Amino acid sequence: MACGKQACDPHCRGSGPIAPHQLIVVDIFPRIEKTGYFGDMSRTFLKGTPSDAQSKLVEAVRTAQKKAIATIREGVITRSIHENIVHYFDSLGYQTGIVNGRHEGFFHSTGHGVGLDIHEAPRISTNDVTLKENMVVTVEPGLYYPEIGGVRIEDMICVKKQKSKIISNFHYDWIL
Repeated sequence: MACGKQACDPHCRGSGPIAPHQLIVVDIFPRIEKTGYFGDMSRTFLKGTPSDAQSKLVEAVRTAQKKAIATIREGVITRSIHENIVHYFDSLGYQTGIVNGRHEGFFHSTGHGVGLDIHEAPRISTNDVTLKENMVVTVEPGLYYPEIGGVRIEDMICVKKQKSKIISNFHYDWIL
């Protein structure tokens, strides 16, 4: 769990107090002892009143996630999912690059496989993997800007022939 500028590092564990009016990224990845399989889910929250920029960032990421989930099904190439999300963020003006020696924008994959390891193939990124039925993948677009904060929303999806199934089961109410 990390908030504010710390939430702009996708793997930051966070330190110090959780501040009001700042975006808080919570990433959980439990492992079932009996089977050894992982789960993986992220949500972004804010305690207090969000700024317009924070609200727009959350809405952009949530819409991107919905777009990606809607395209996941057997036979789809992972690169096409990722590139659609990159283009969507670009169309909204959310630029990706290195600013003051730090990555900003959307600089990680759209998702990854989950199973006996927390990060498995396939990566939903710039590779050309064809999704197969019953693969379990995450969809986790994110945007990270230190002056606004970080946002990531992640769910696990089971790939199906037509409409894939969302496995995660937690709300999207982000303002606490």
